[in-house]
Amino acid sequence: MALRWARSQPGRLSNINVDCFIAGFKAALDMIAFQFGEFLIDEGNYYVNEYASKRINACGYSGIPLTPAHSEEFESADEFGHLPIEAGKLYMDKKLLI
Repeated sequence: MALRWARSQPGRLSNINVDCFIAGFKAALDMIAFQFGEFLIDEGNYYVNEYASKRINACGYSGIPLTPAHSEEFESADEFGHLPIEAGKLYMDKKLLI
């Protein structure tokens, strides 16, 4: 979008501006790729460690009694949480996209 805007402005688009834009974009992309593994691990830890307690509190506040379906939901959340943790560890070990 920035390049499209600069092209429409007379005298705004130069090789230096384009090079700066590309360098900034690459730096941001590198940082996002570097932190993606940590993001996956953090999200997985949420489902493993915090999801069940927050759902239990939410049910308690709203007056909904816990049922066996809730237990299945918590077990599924725990299983689901381990998937991004493993993916994040593999991502960081293999240094994908970095």
